[in-house]
Amino acid sequence: MADQVEIQAELVYRDPGAAVEWLSRAFGFEPRLIITGSDGKVVFAQLAFADSEIHLGTEETERHRSPASIGGFNTQRVMIRFAAPIDAHHARAVAAGAKVLRPPRQEFYGDLTYMAEDLEGHLWVFAQRDAAPPGPPPEGWHIKILRPET
Repeated sequence: MADQVEIQAELVYRDPGAAVEWLSRAFGFEPRLIITGSDGKVVFAQLAFADSEIHLGTEETERHRSPASIGGFNTQRVMIRFAAPIDAHHARAVAAGAKVLRPPRQEFYGDLTYMAEDLEGHLWVFAQRDAAPPGPPPEGWHIKILRPET
């Protein structure tokens, strides 16, 4: 296994160009690379957020779709964790018209989180890492902590 691994998400949009603008305005992403097709439309983009990046692509096949093209369905959420408070980020997202599905709340594991939906229905969770001491999990949940050997 490699010493250093990087995991990146690529999200599919009907209109990646509009997504670049919206994600920059609402969530603070910074475009790093924009690739356009012969018609001038964005077909691929890399966006940075602090030391991380995400990729945006187009609907290439029938099985490669934006939530906006499949009734809003999702199979995942993108989670971004901050060391700093998320209050200003939440306010920025709201001011830019993000649909907040879950306002900021304290999670039992300590993080302060909120969930928002972007312009095409992708789900985003923003978290302030360990904003409070962990509390008990929801009733019926059991936690098993597994740590790799050092």
